[in-house]
Amino acid sequence: MKTALTARFAALSMTLAVSAHAADIAVASDSERQPFARAVIAELEQLGFTVRARDGGDGVEDSAVLDLTGEGPMELRDTAGGLPRVRALQTHRGDPLLVAEEVRALLLPLLEVRVAPRRAPAPAPVVGERDVAPPPRPRPAAFDLKLGAGATFGTSTAGATLLGSVAYYPAVLRTRRLDLGAAVAGLVPVTAERVARAEGDAEVRPLLFGPEVVARLWPVSAGYVDFAVGPFAAYTRFRGSAVAPFTSRDDAAWTCVPTGRLSLGYVIGAFAVVLEGRAGAAVPALTVRFAGQEVTDWGRPFASVGAALTFSL
Repeated sequence: MKTALTARFAALSMTLAVSAHAADIAVASDSERQPFARAVIAELEQLGFTVRARDGGDGVEDSAVLDLTGEGPMELRDTAGGLPRVRALQTHRGDPLLVAEEVRALLLPLLEVRVAPRRAPAPAPVVGERDVAPPPRPRPAAFDLKLGAGATFGTSTAGATLLGSVAYYPAVLRTRRLDLGAAVAGLVPVTAERVARAEGDAEVRPLLFGPEVVARLWPVSAGYVDFAVGPFAAYTRFRGSAVAPFTSRDDAAWTCVPTGRLSLGYVIGAFAVVLEGRAGAAVPALTVRFAGQEVTDWGRPFASVGAALTFSL
């Protein structure tokens, strides 16, 4: 009899101890991810949750478990509404704040119930997919630095170019699906364009640069589409090499080149891989003449295509 009472008391003590350690959210991680797990726990506590680090064999029944183990997507398991659910997080592992915000969005009904006043229990509502706040997408930083290479077509001859830009997206102009910003961009030739006739030949090296207005759309969480327009300036140098009896001559000129750009980007952490196309035309076009005769116009409608890597600051 005494032994049975002792056993029951011990079982009751263990139950109370386990209940005392239960939390709104338990965070499970392996040894390699302990620093990241501690950062996520700190962010969750700032959002009002009670959080604890989970031991795989402790047997405590928490309201929800955030699983950071493994190489795959992070998973959130909870029993809201009486039915267990497992949902994969869309946020990347690199930012503890974004992870905590997505967990809060998914568990918002749990947080509201915990702080609400006591009242008579009511049947649990059926939660549909439309009732759950969508997970946040990776937010662009204030500045984007882009560098890449491509080729230009439609001028005197096709030529290889380097492309680059610095873009700024103010926080007040960013929404979930659309970001507006401004950029300074440019195209620098790697190889000179060439014009050749019987009288000689000429090398043409245009340098294009100027401001842009940028609209960035986010059709998917990690992918975006950029539209940009801007009045570029073009500084173009001409270096002639004449055949006798004609005389060689070098020259340079400025002109305006309105351009438009379309880019497709895929975000990988702080970087993005970008495919880009641009079109424009010089106003006015610059005329190349040999021995007083018009040979071609530089800056007639042209296009360029290329690939780039973007780093967000």
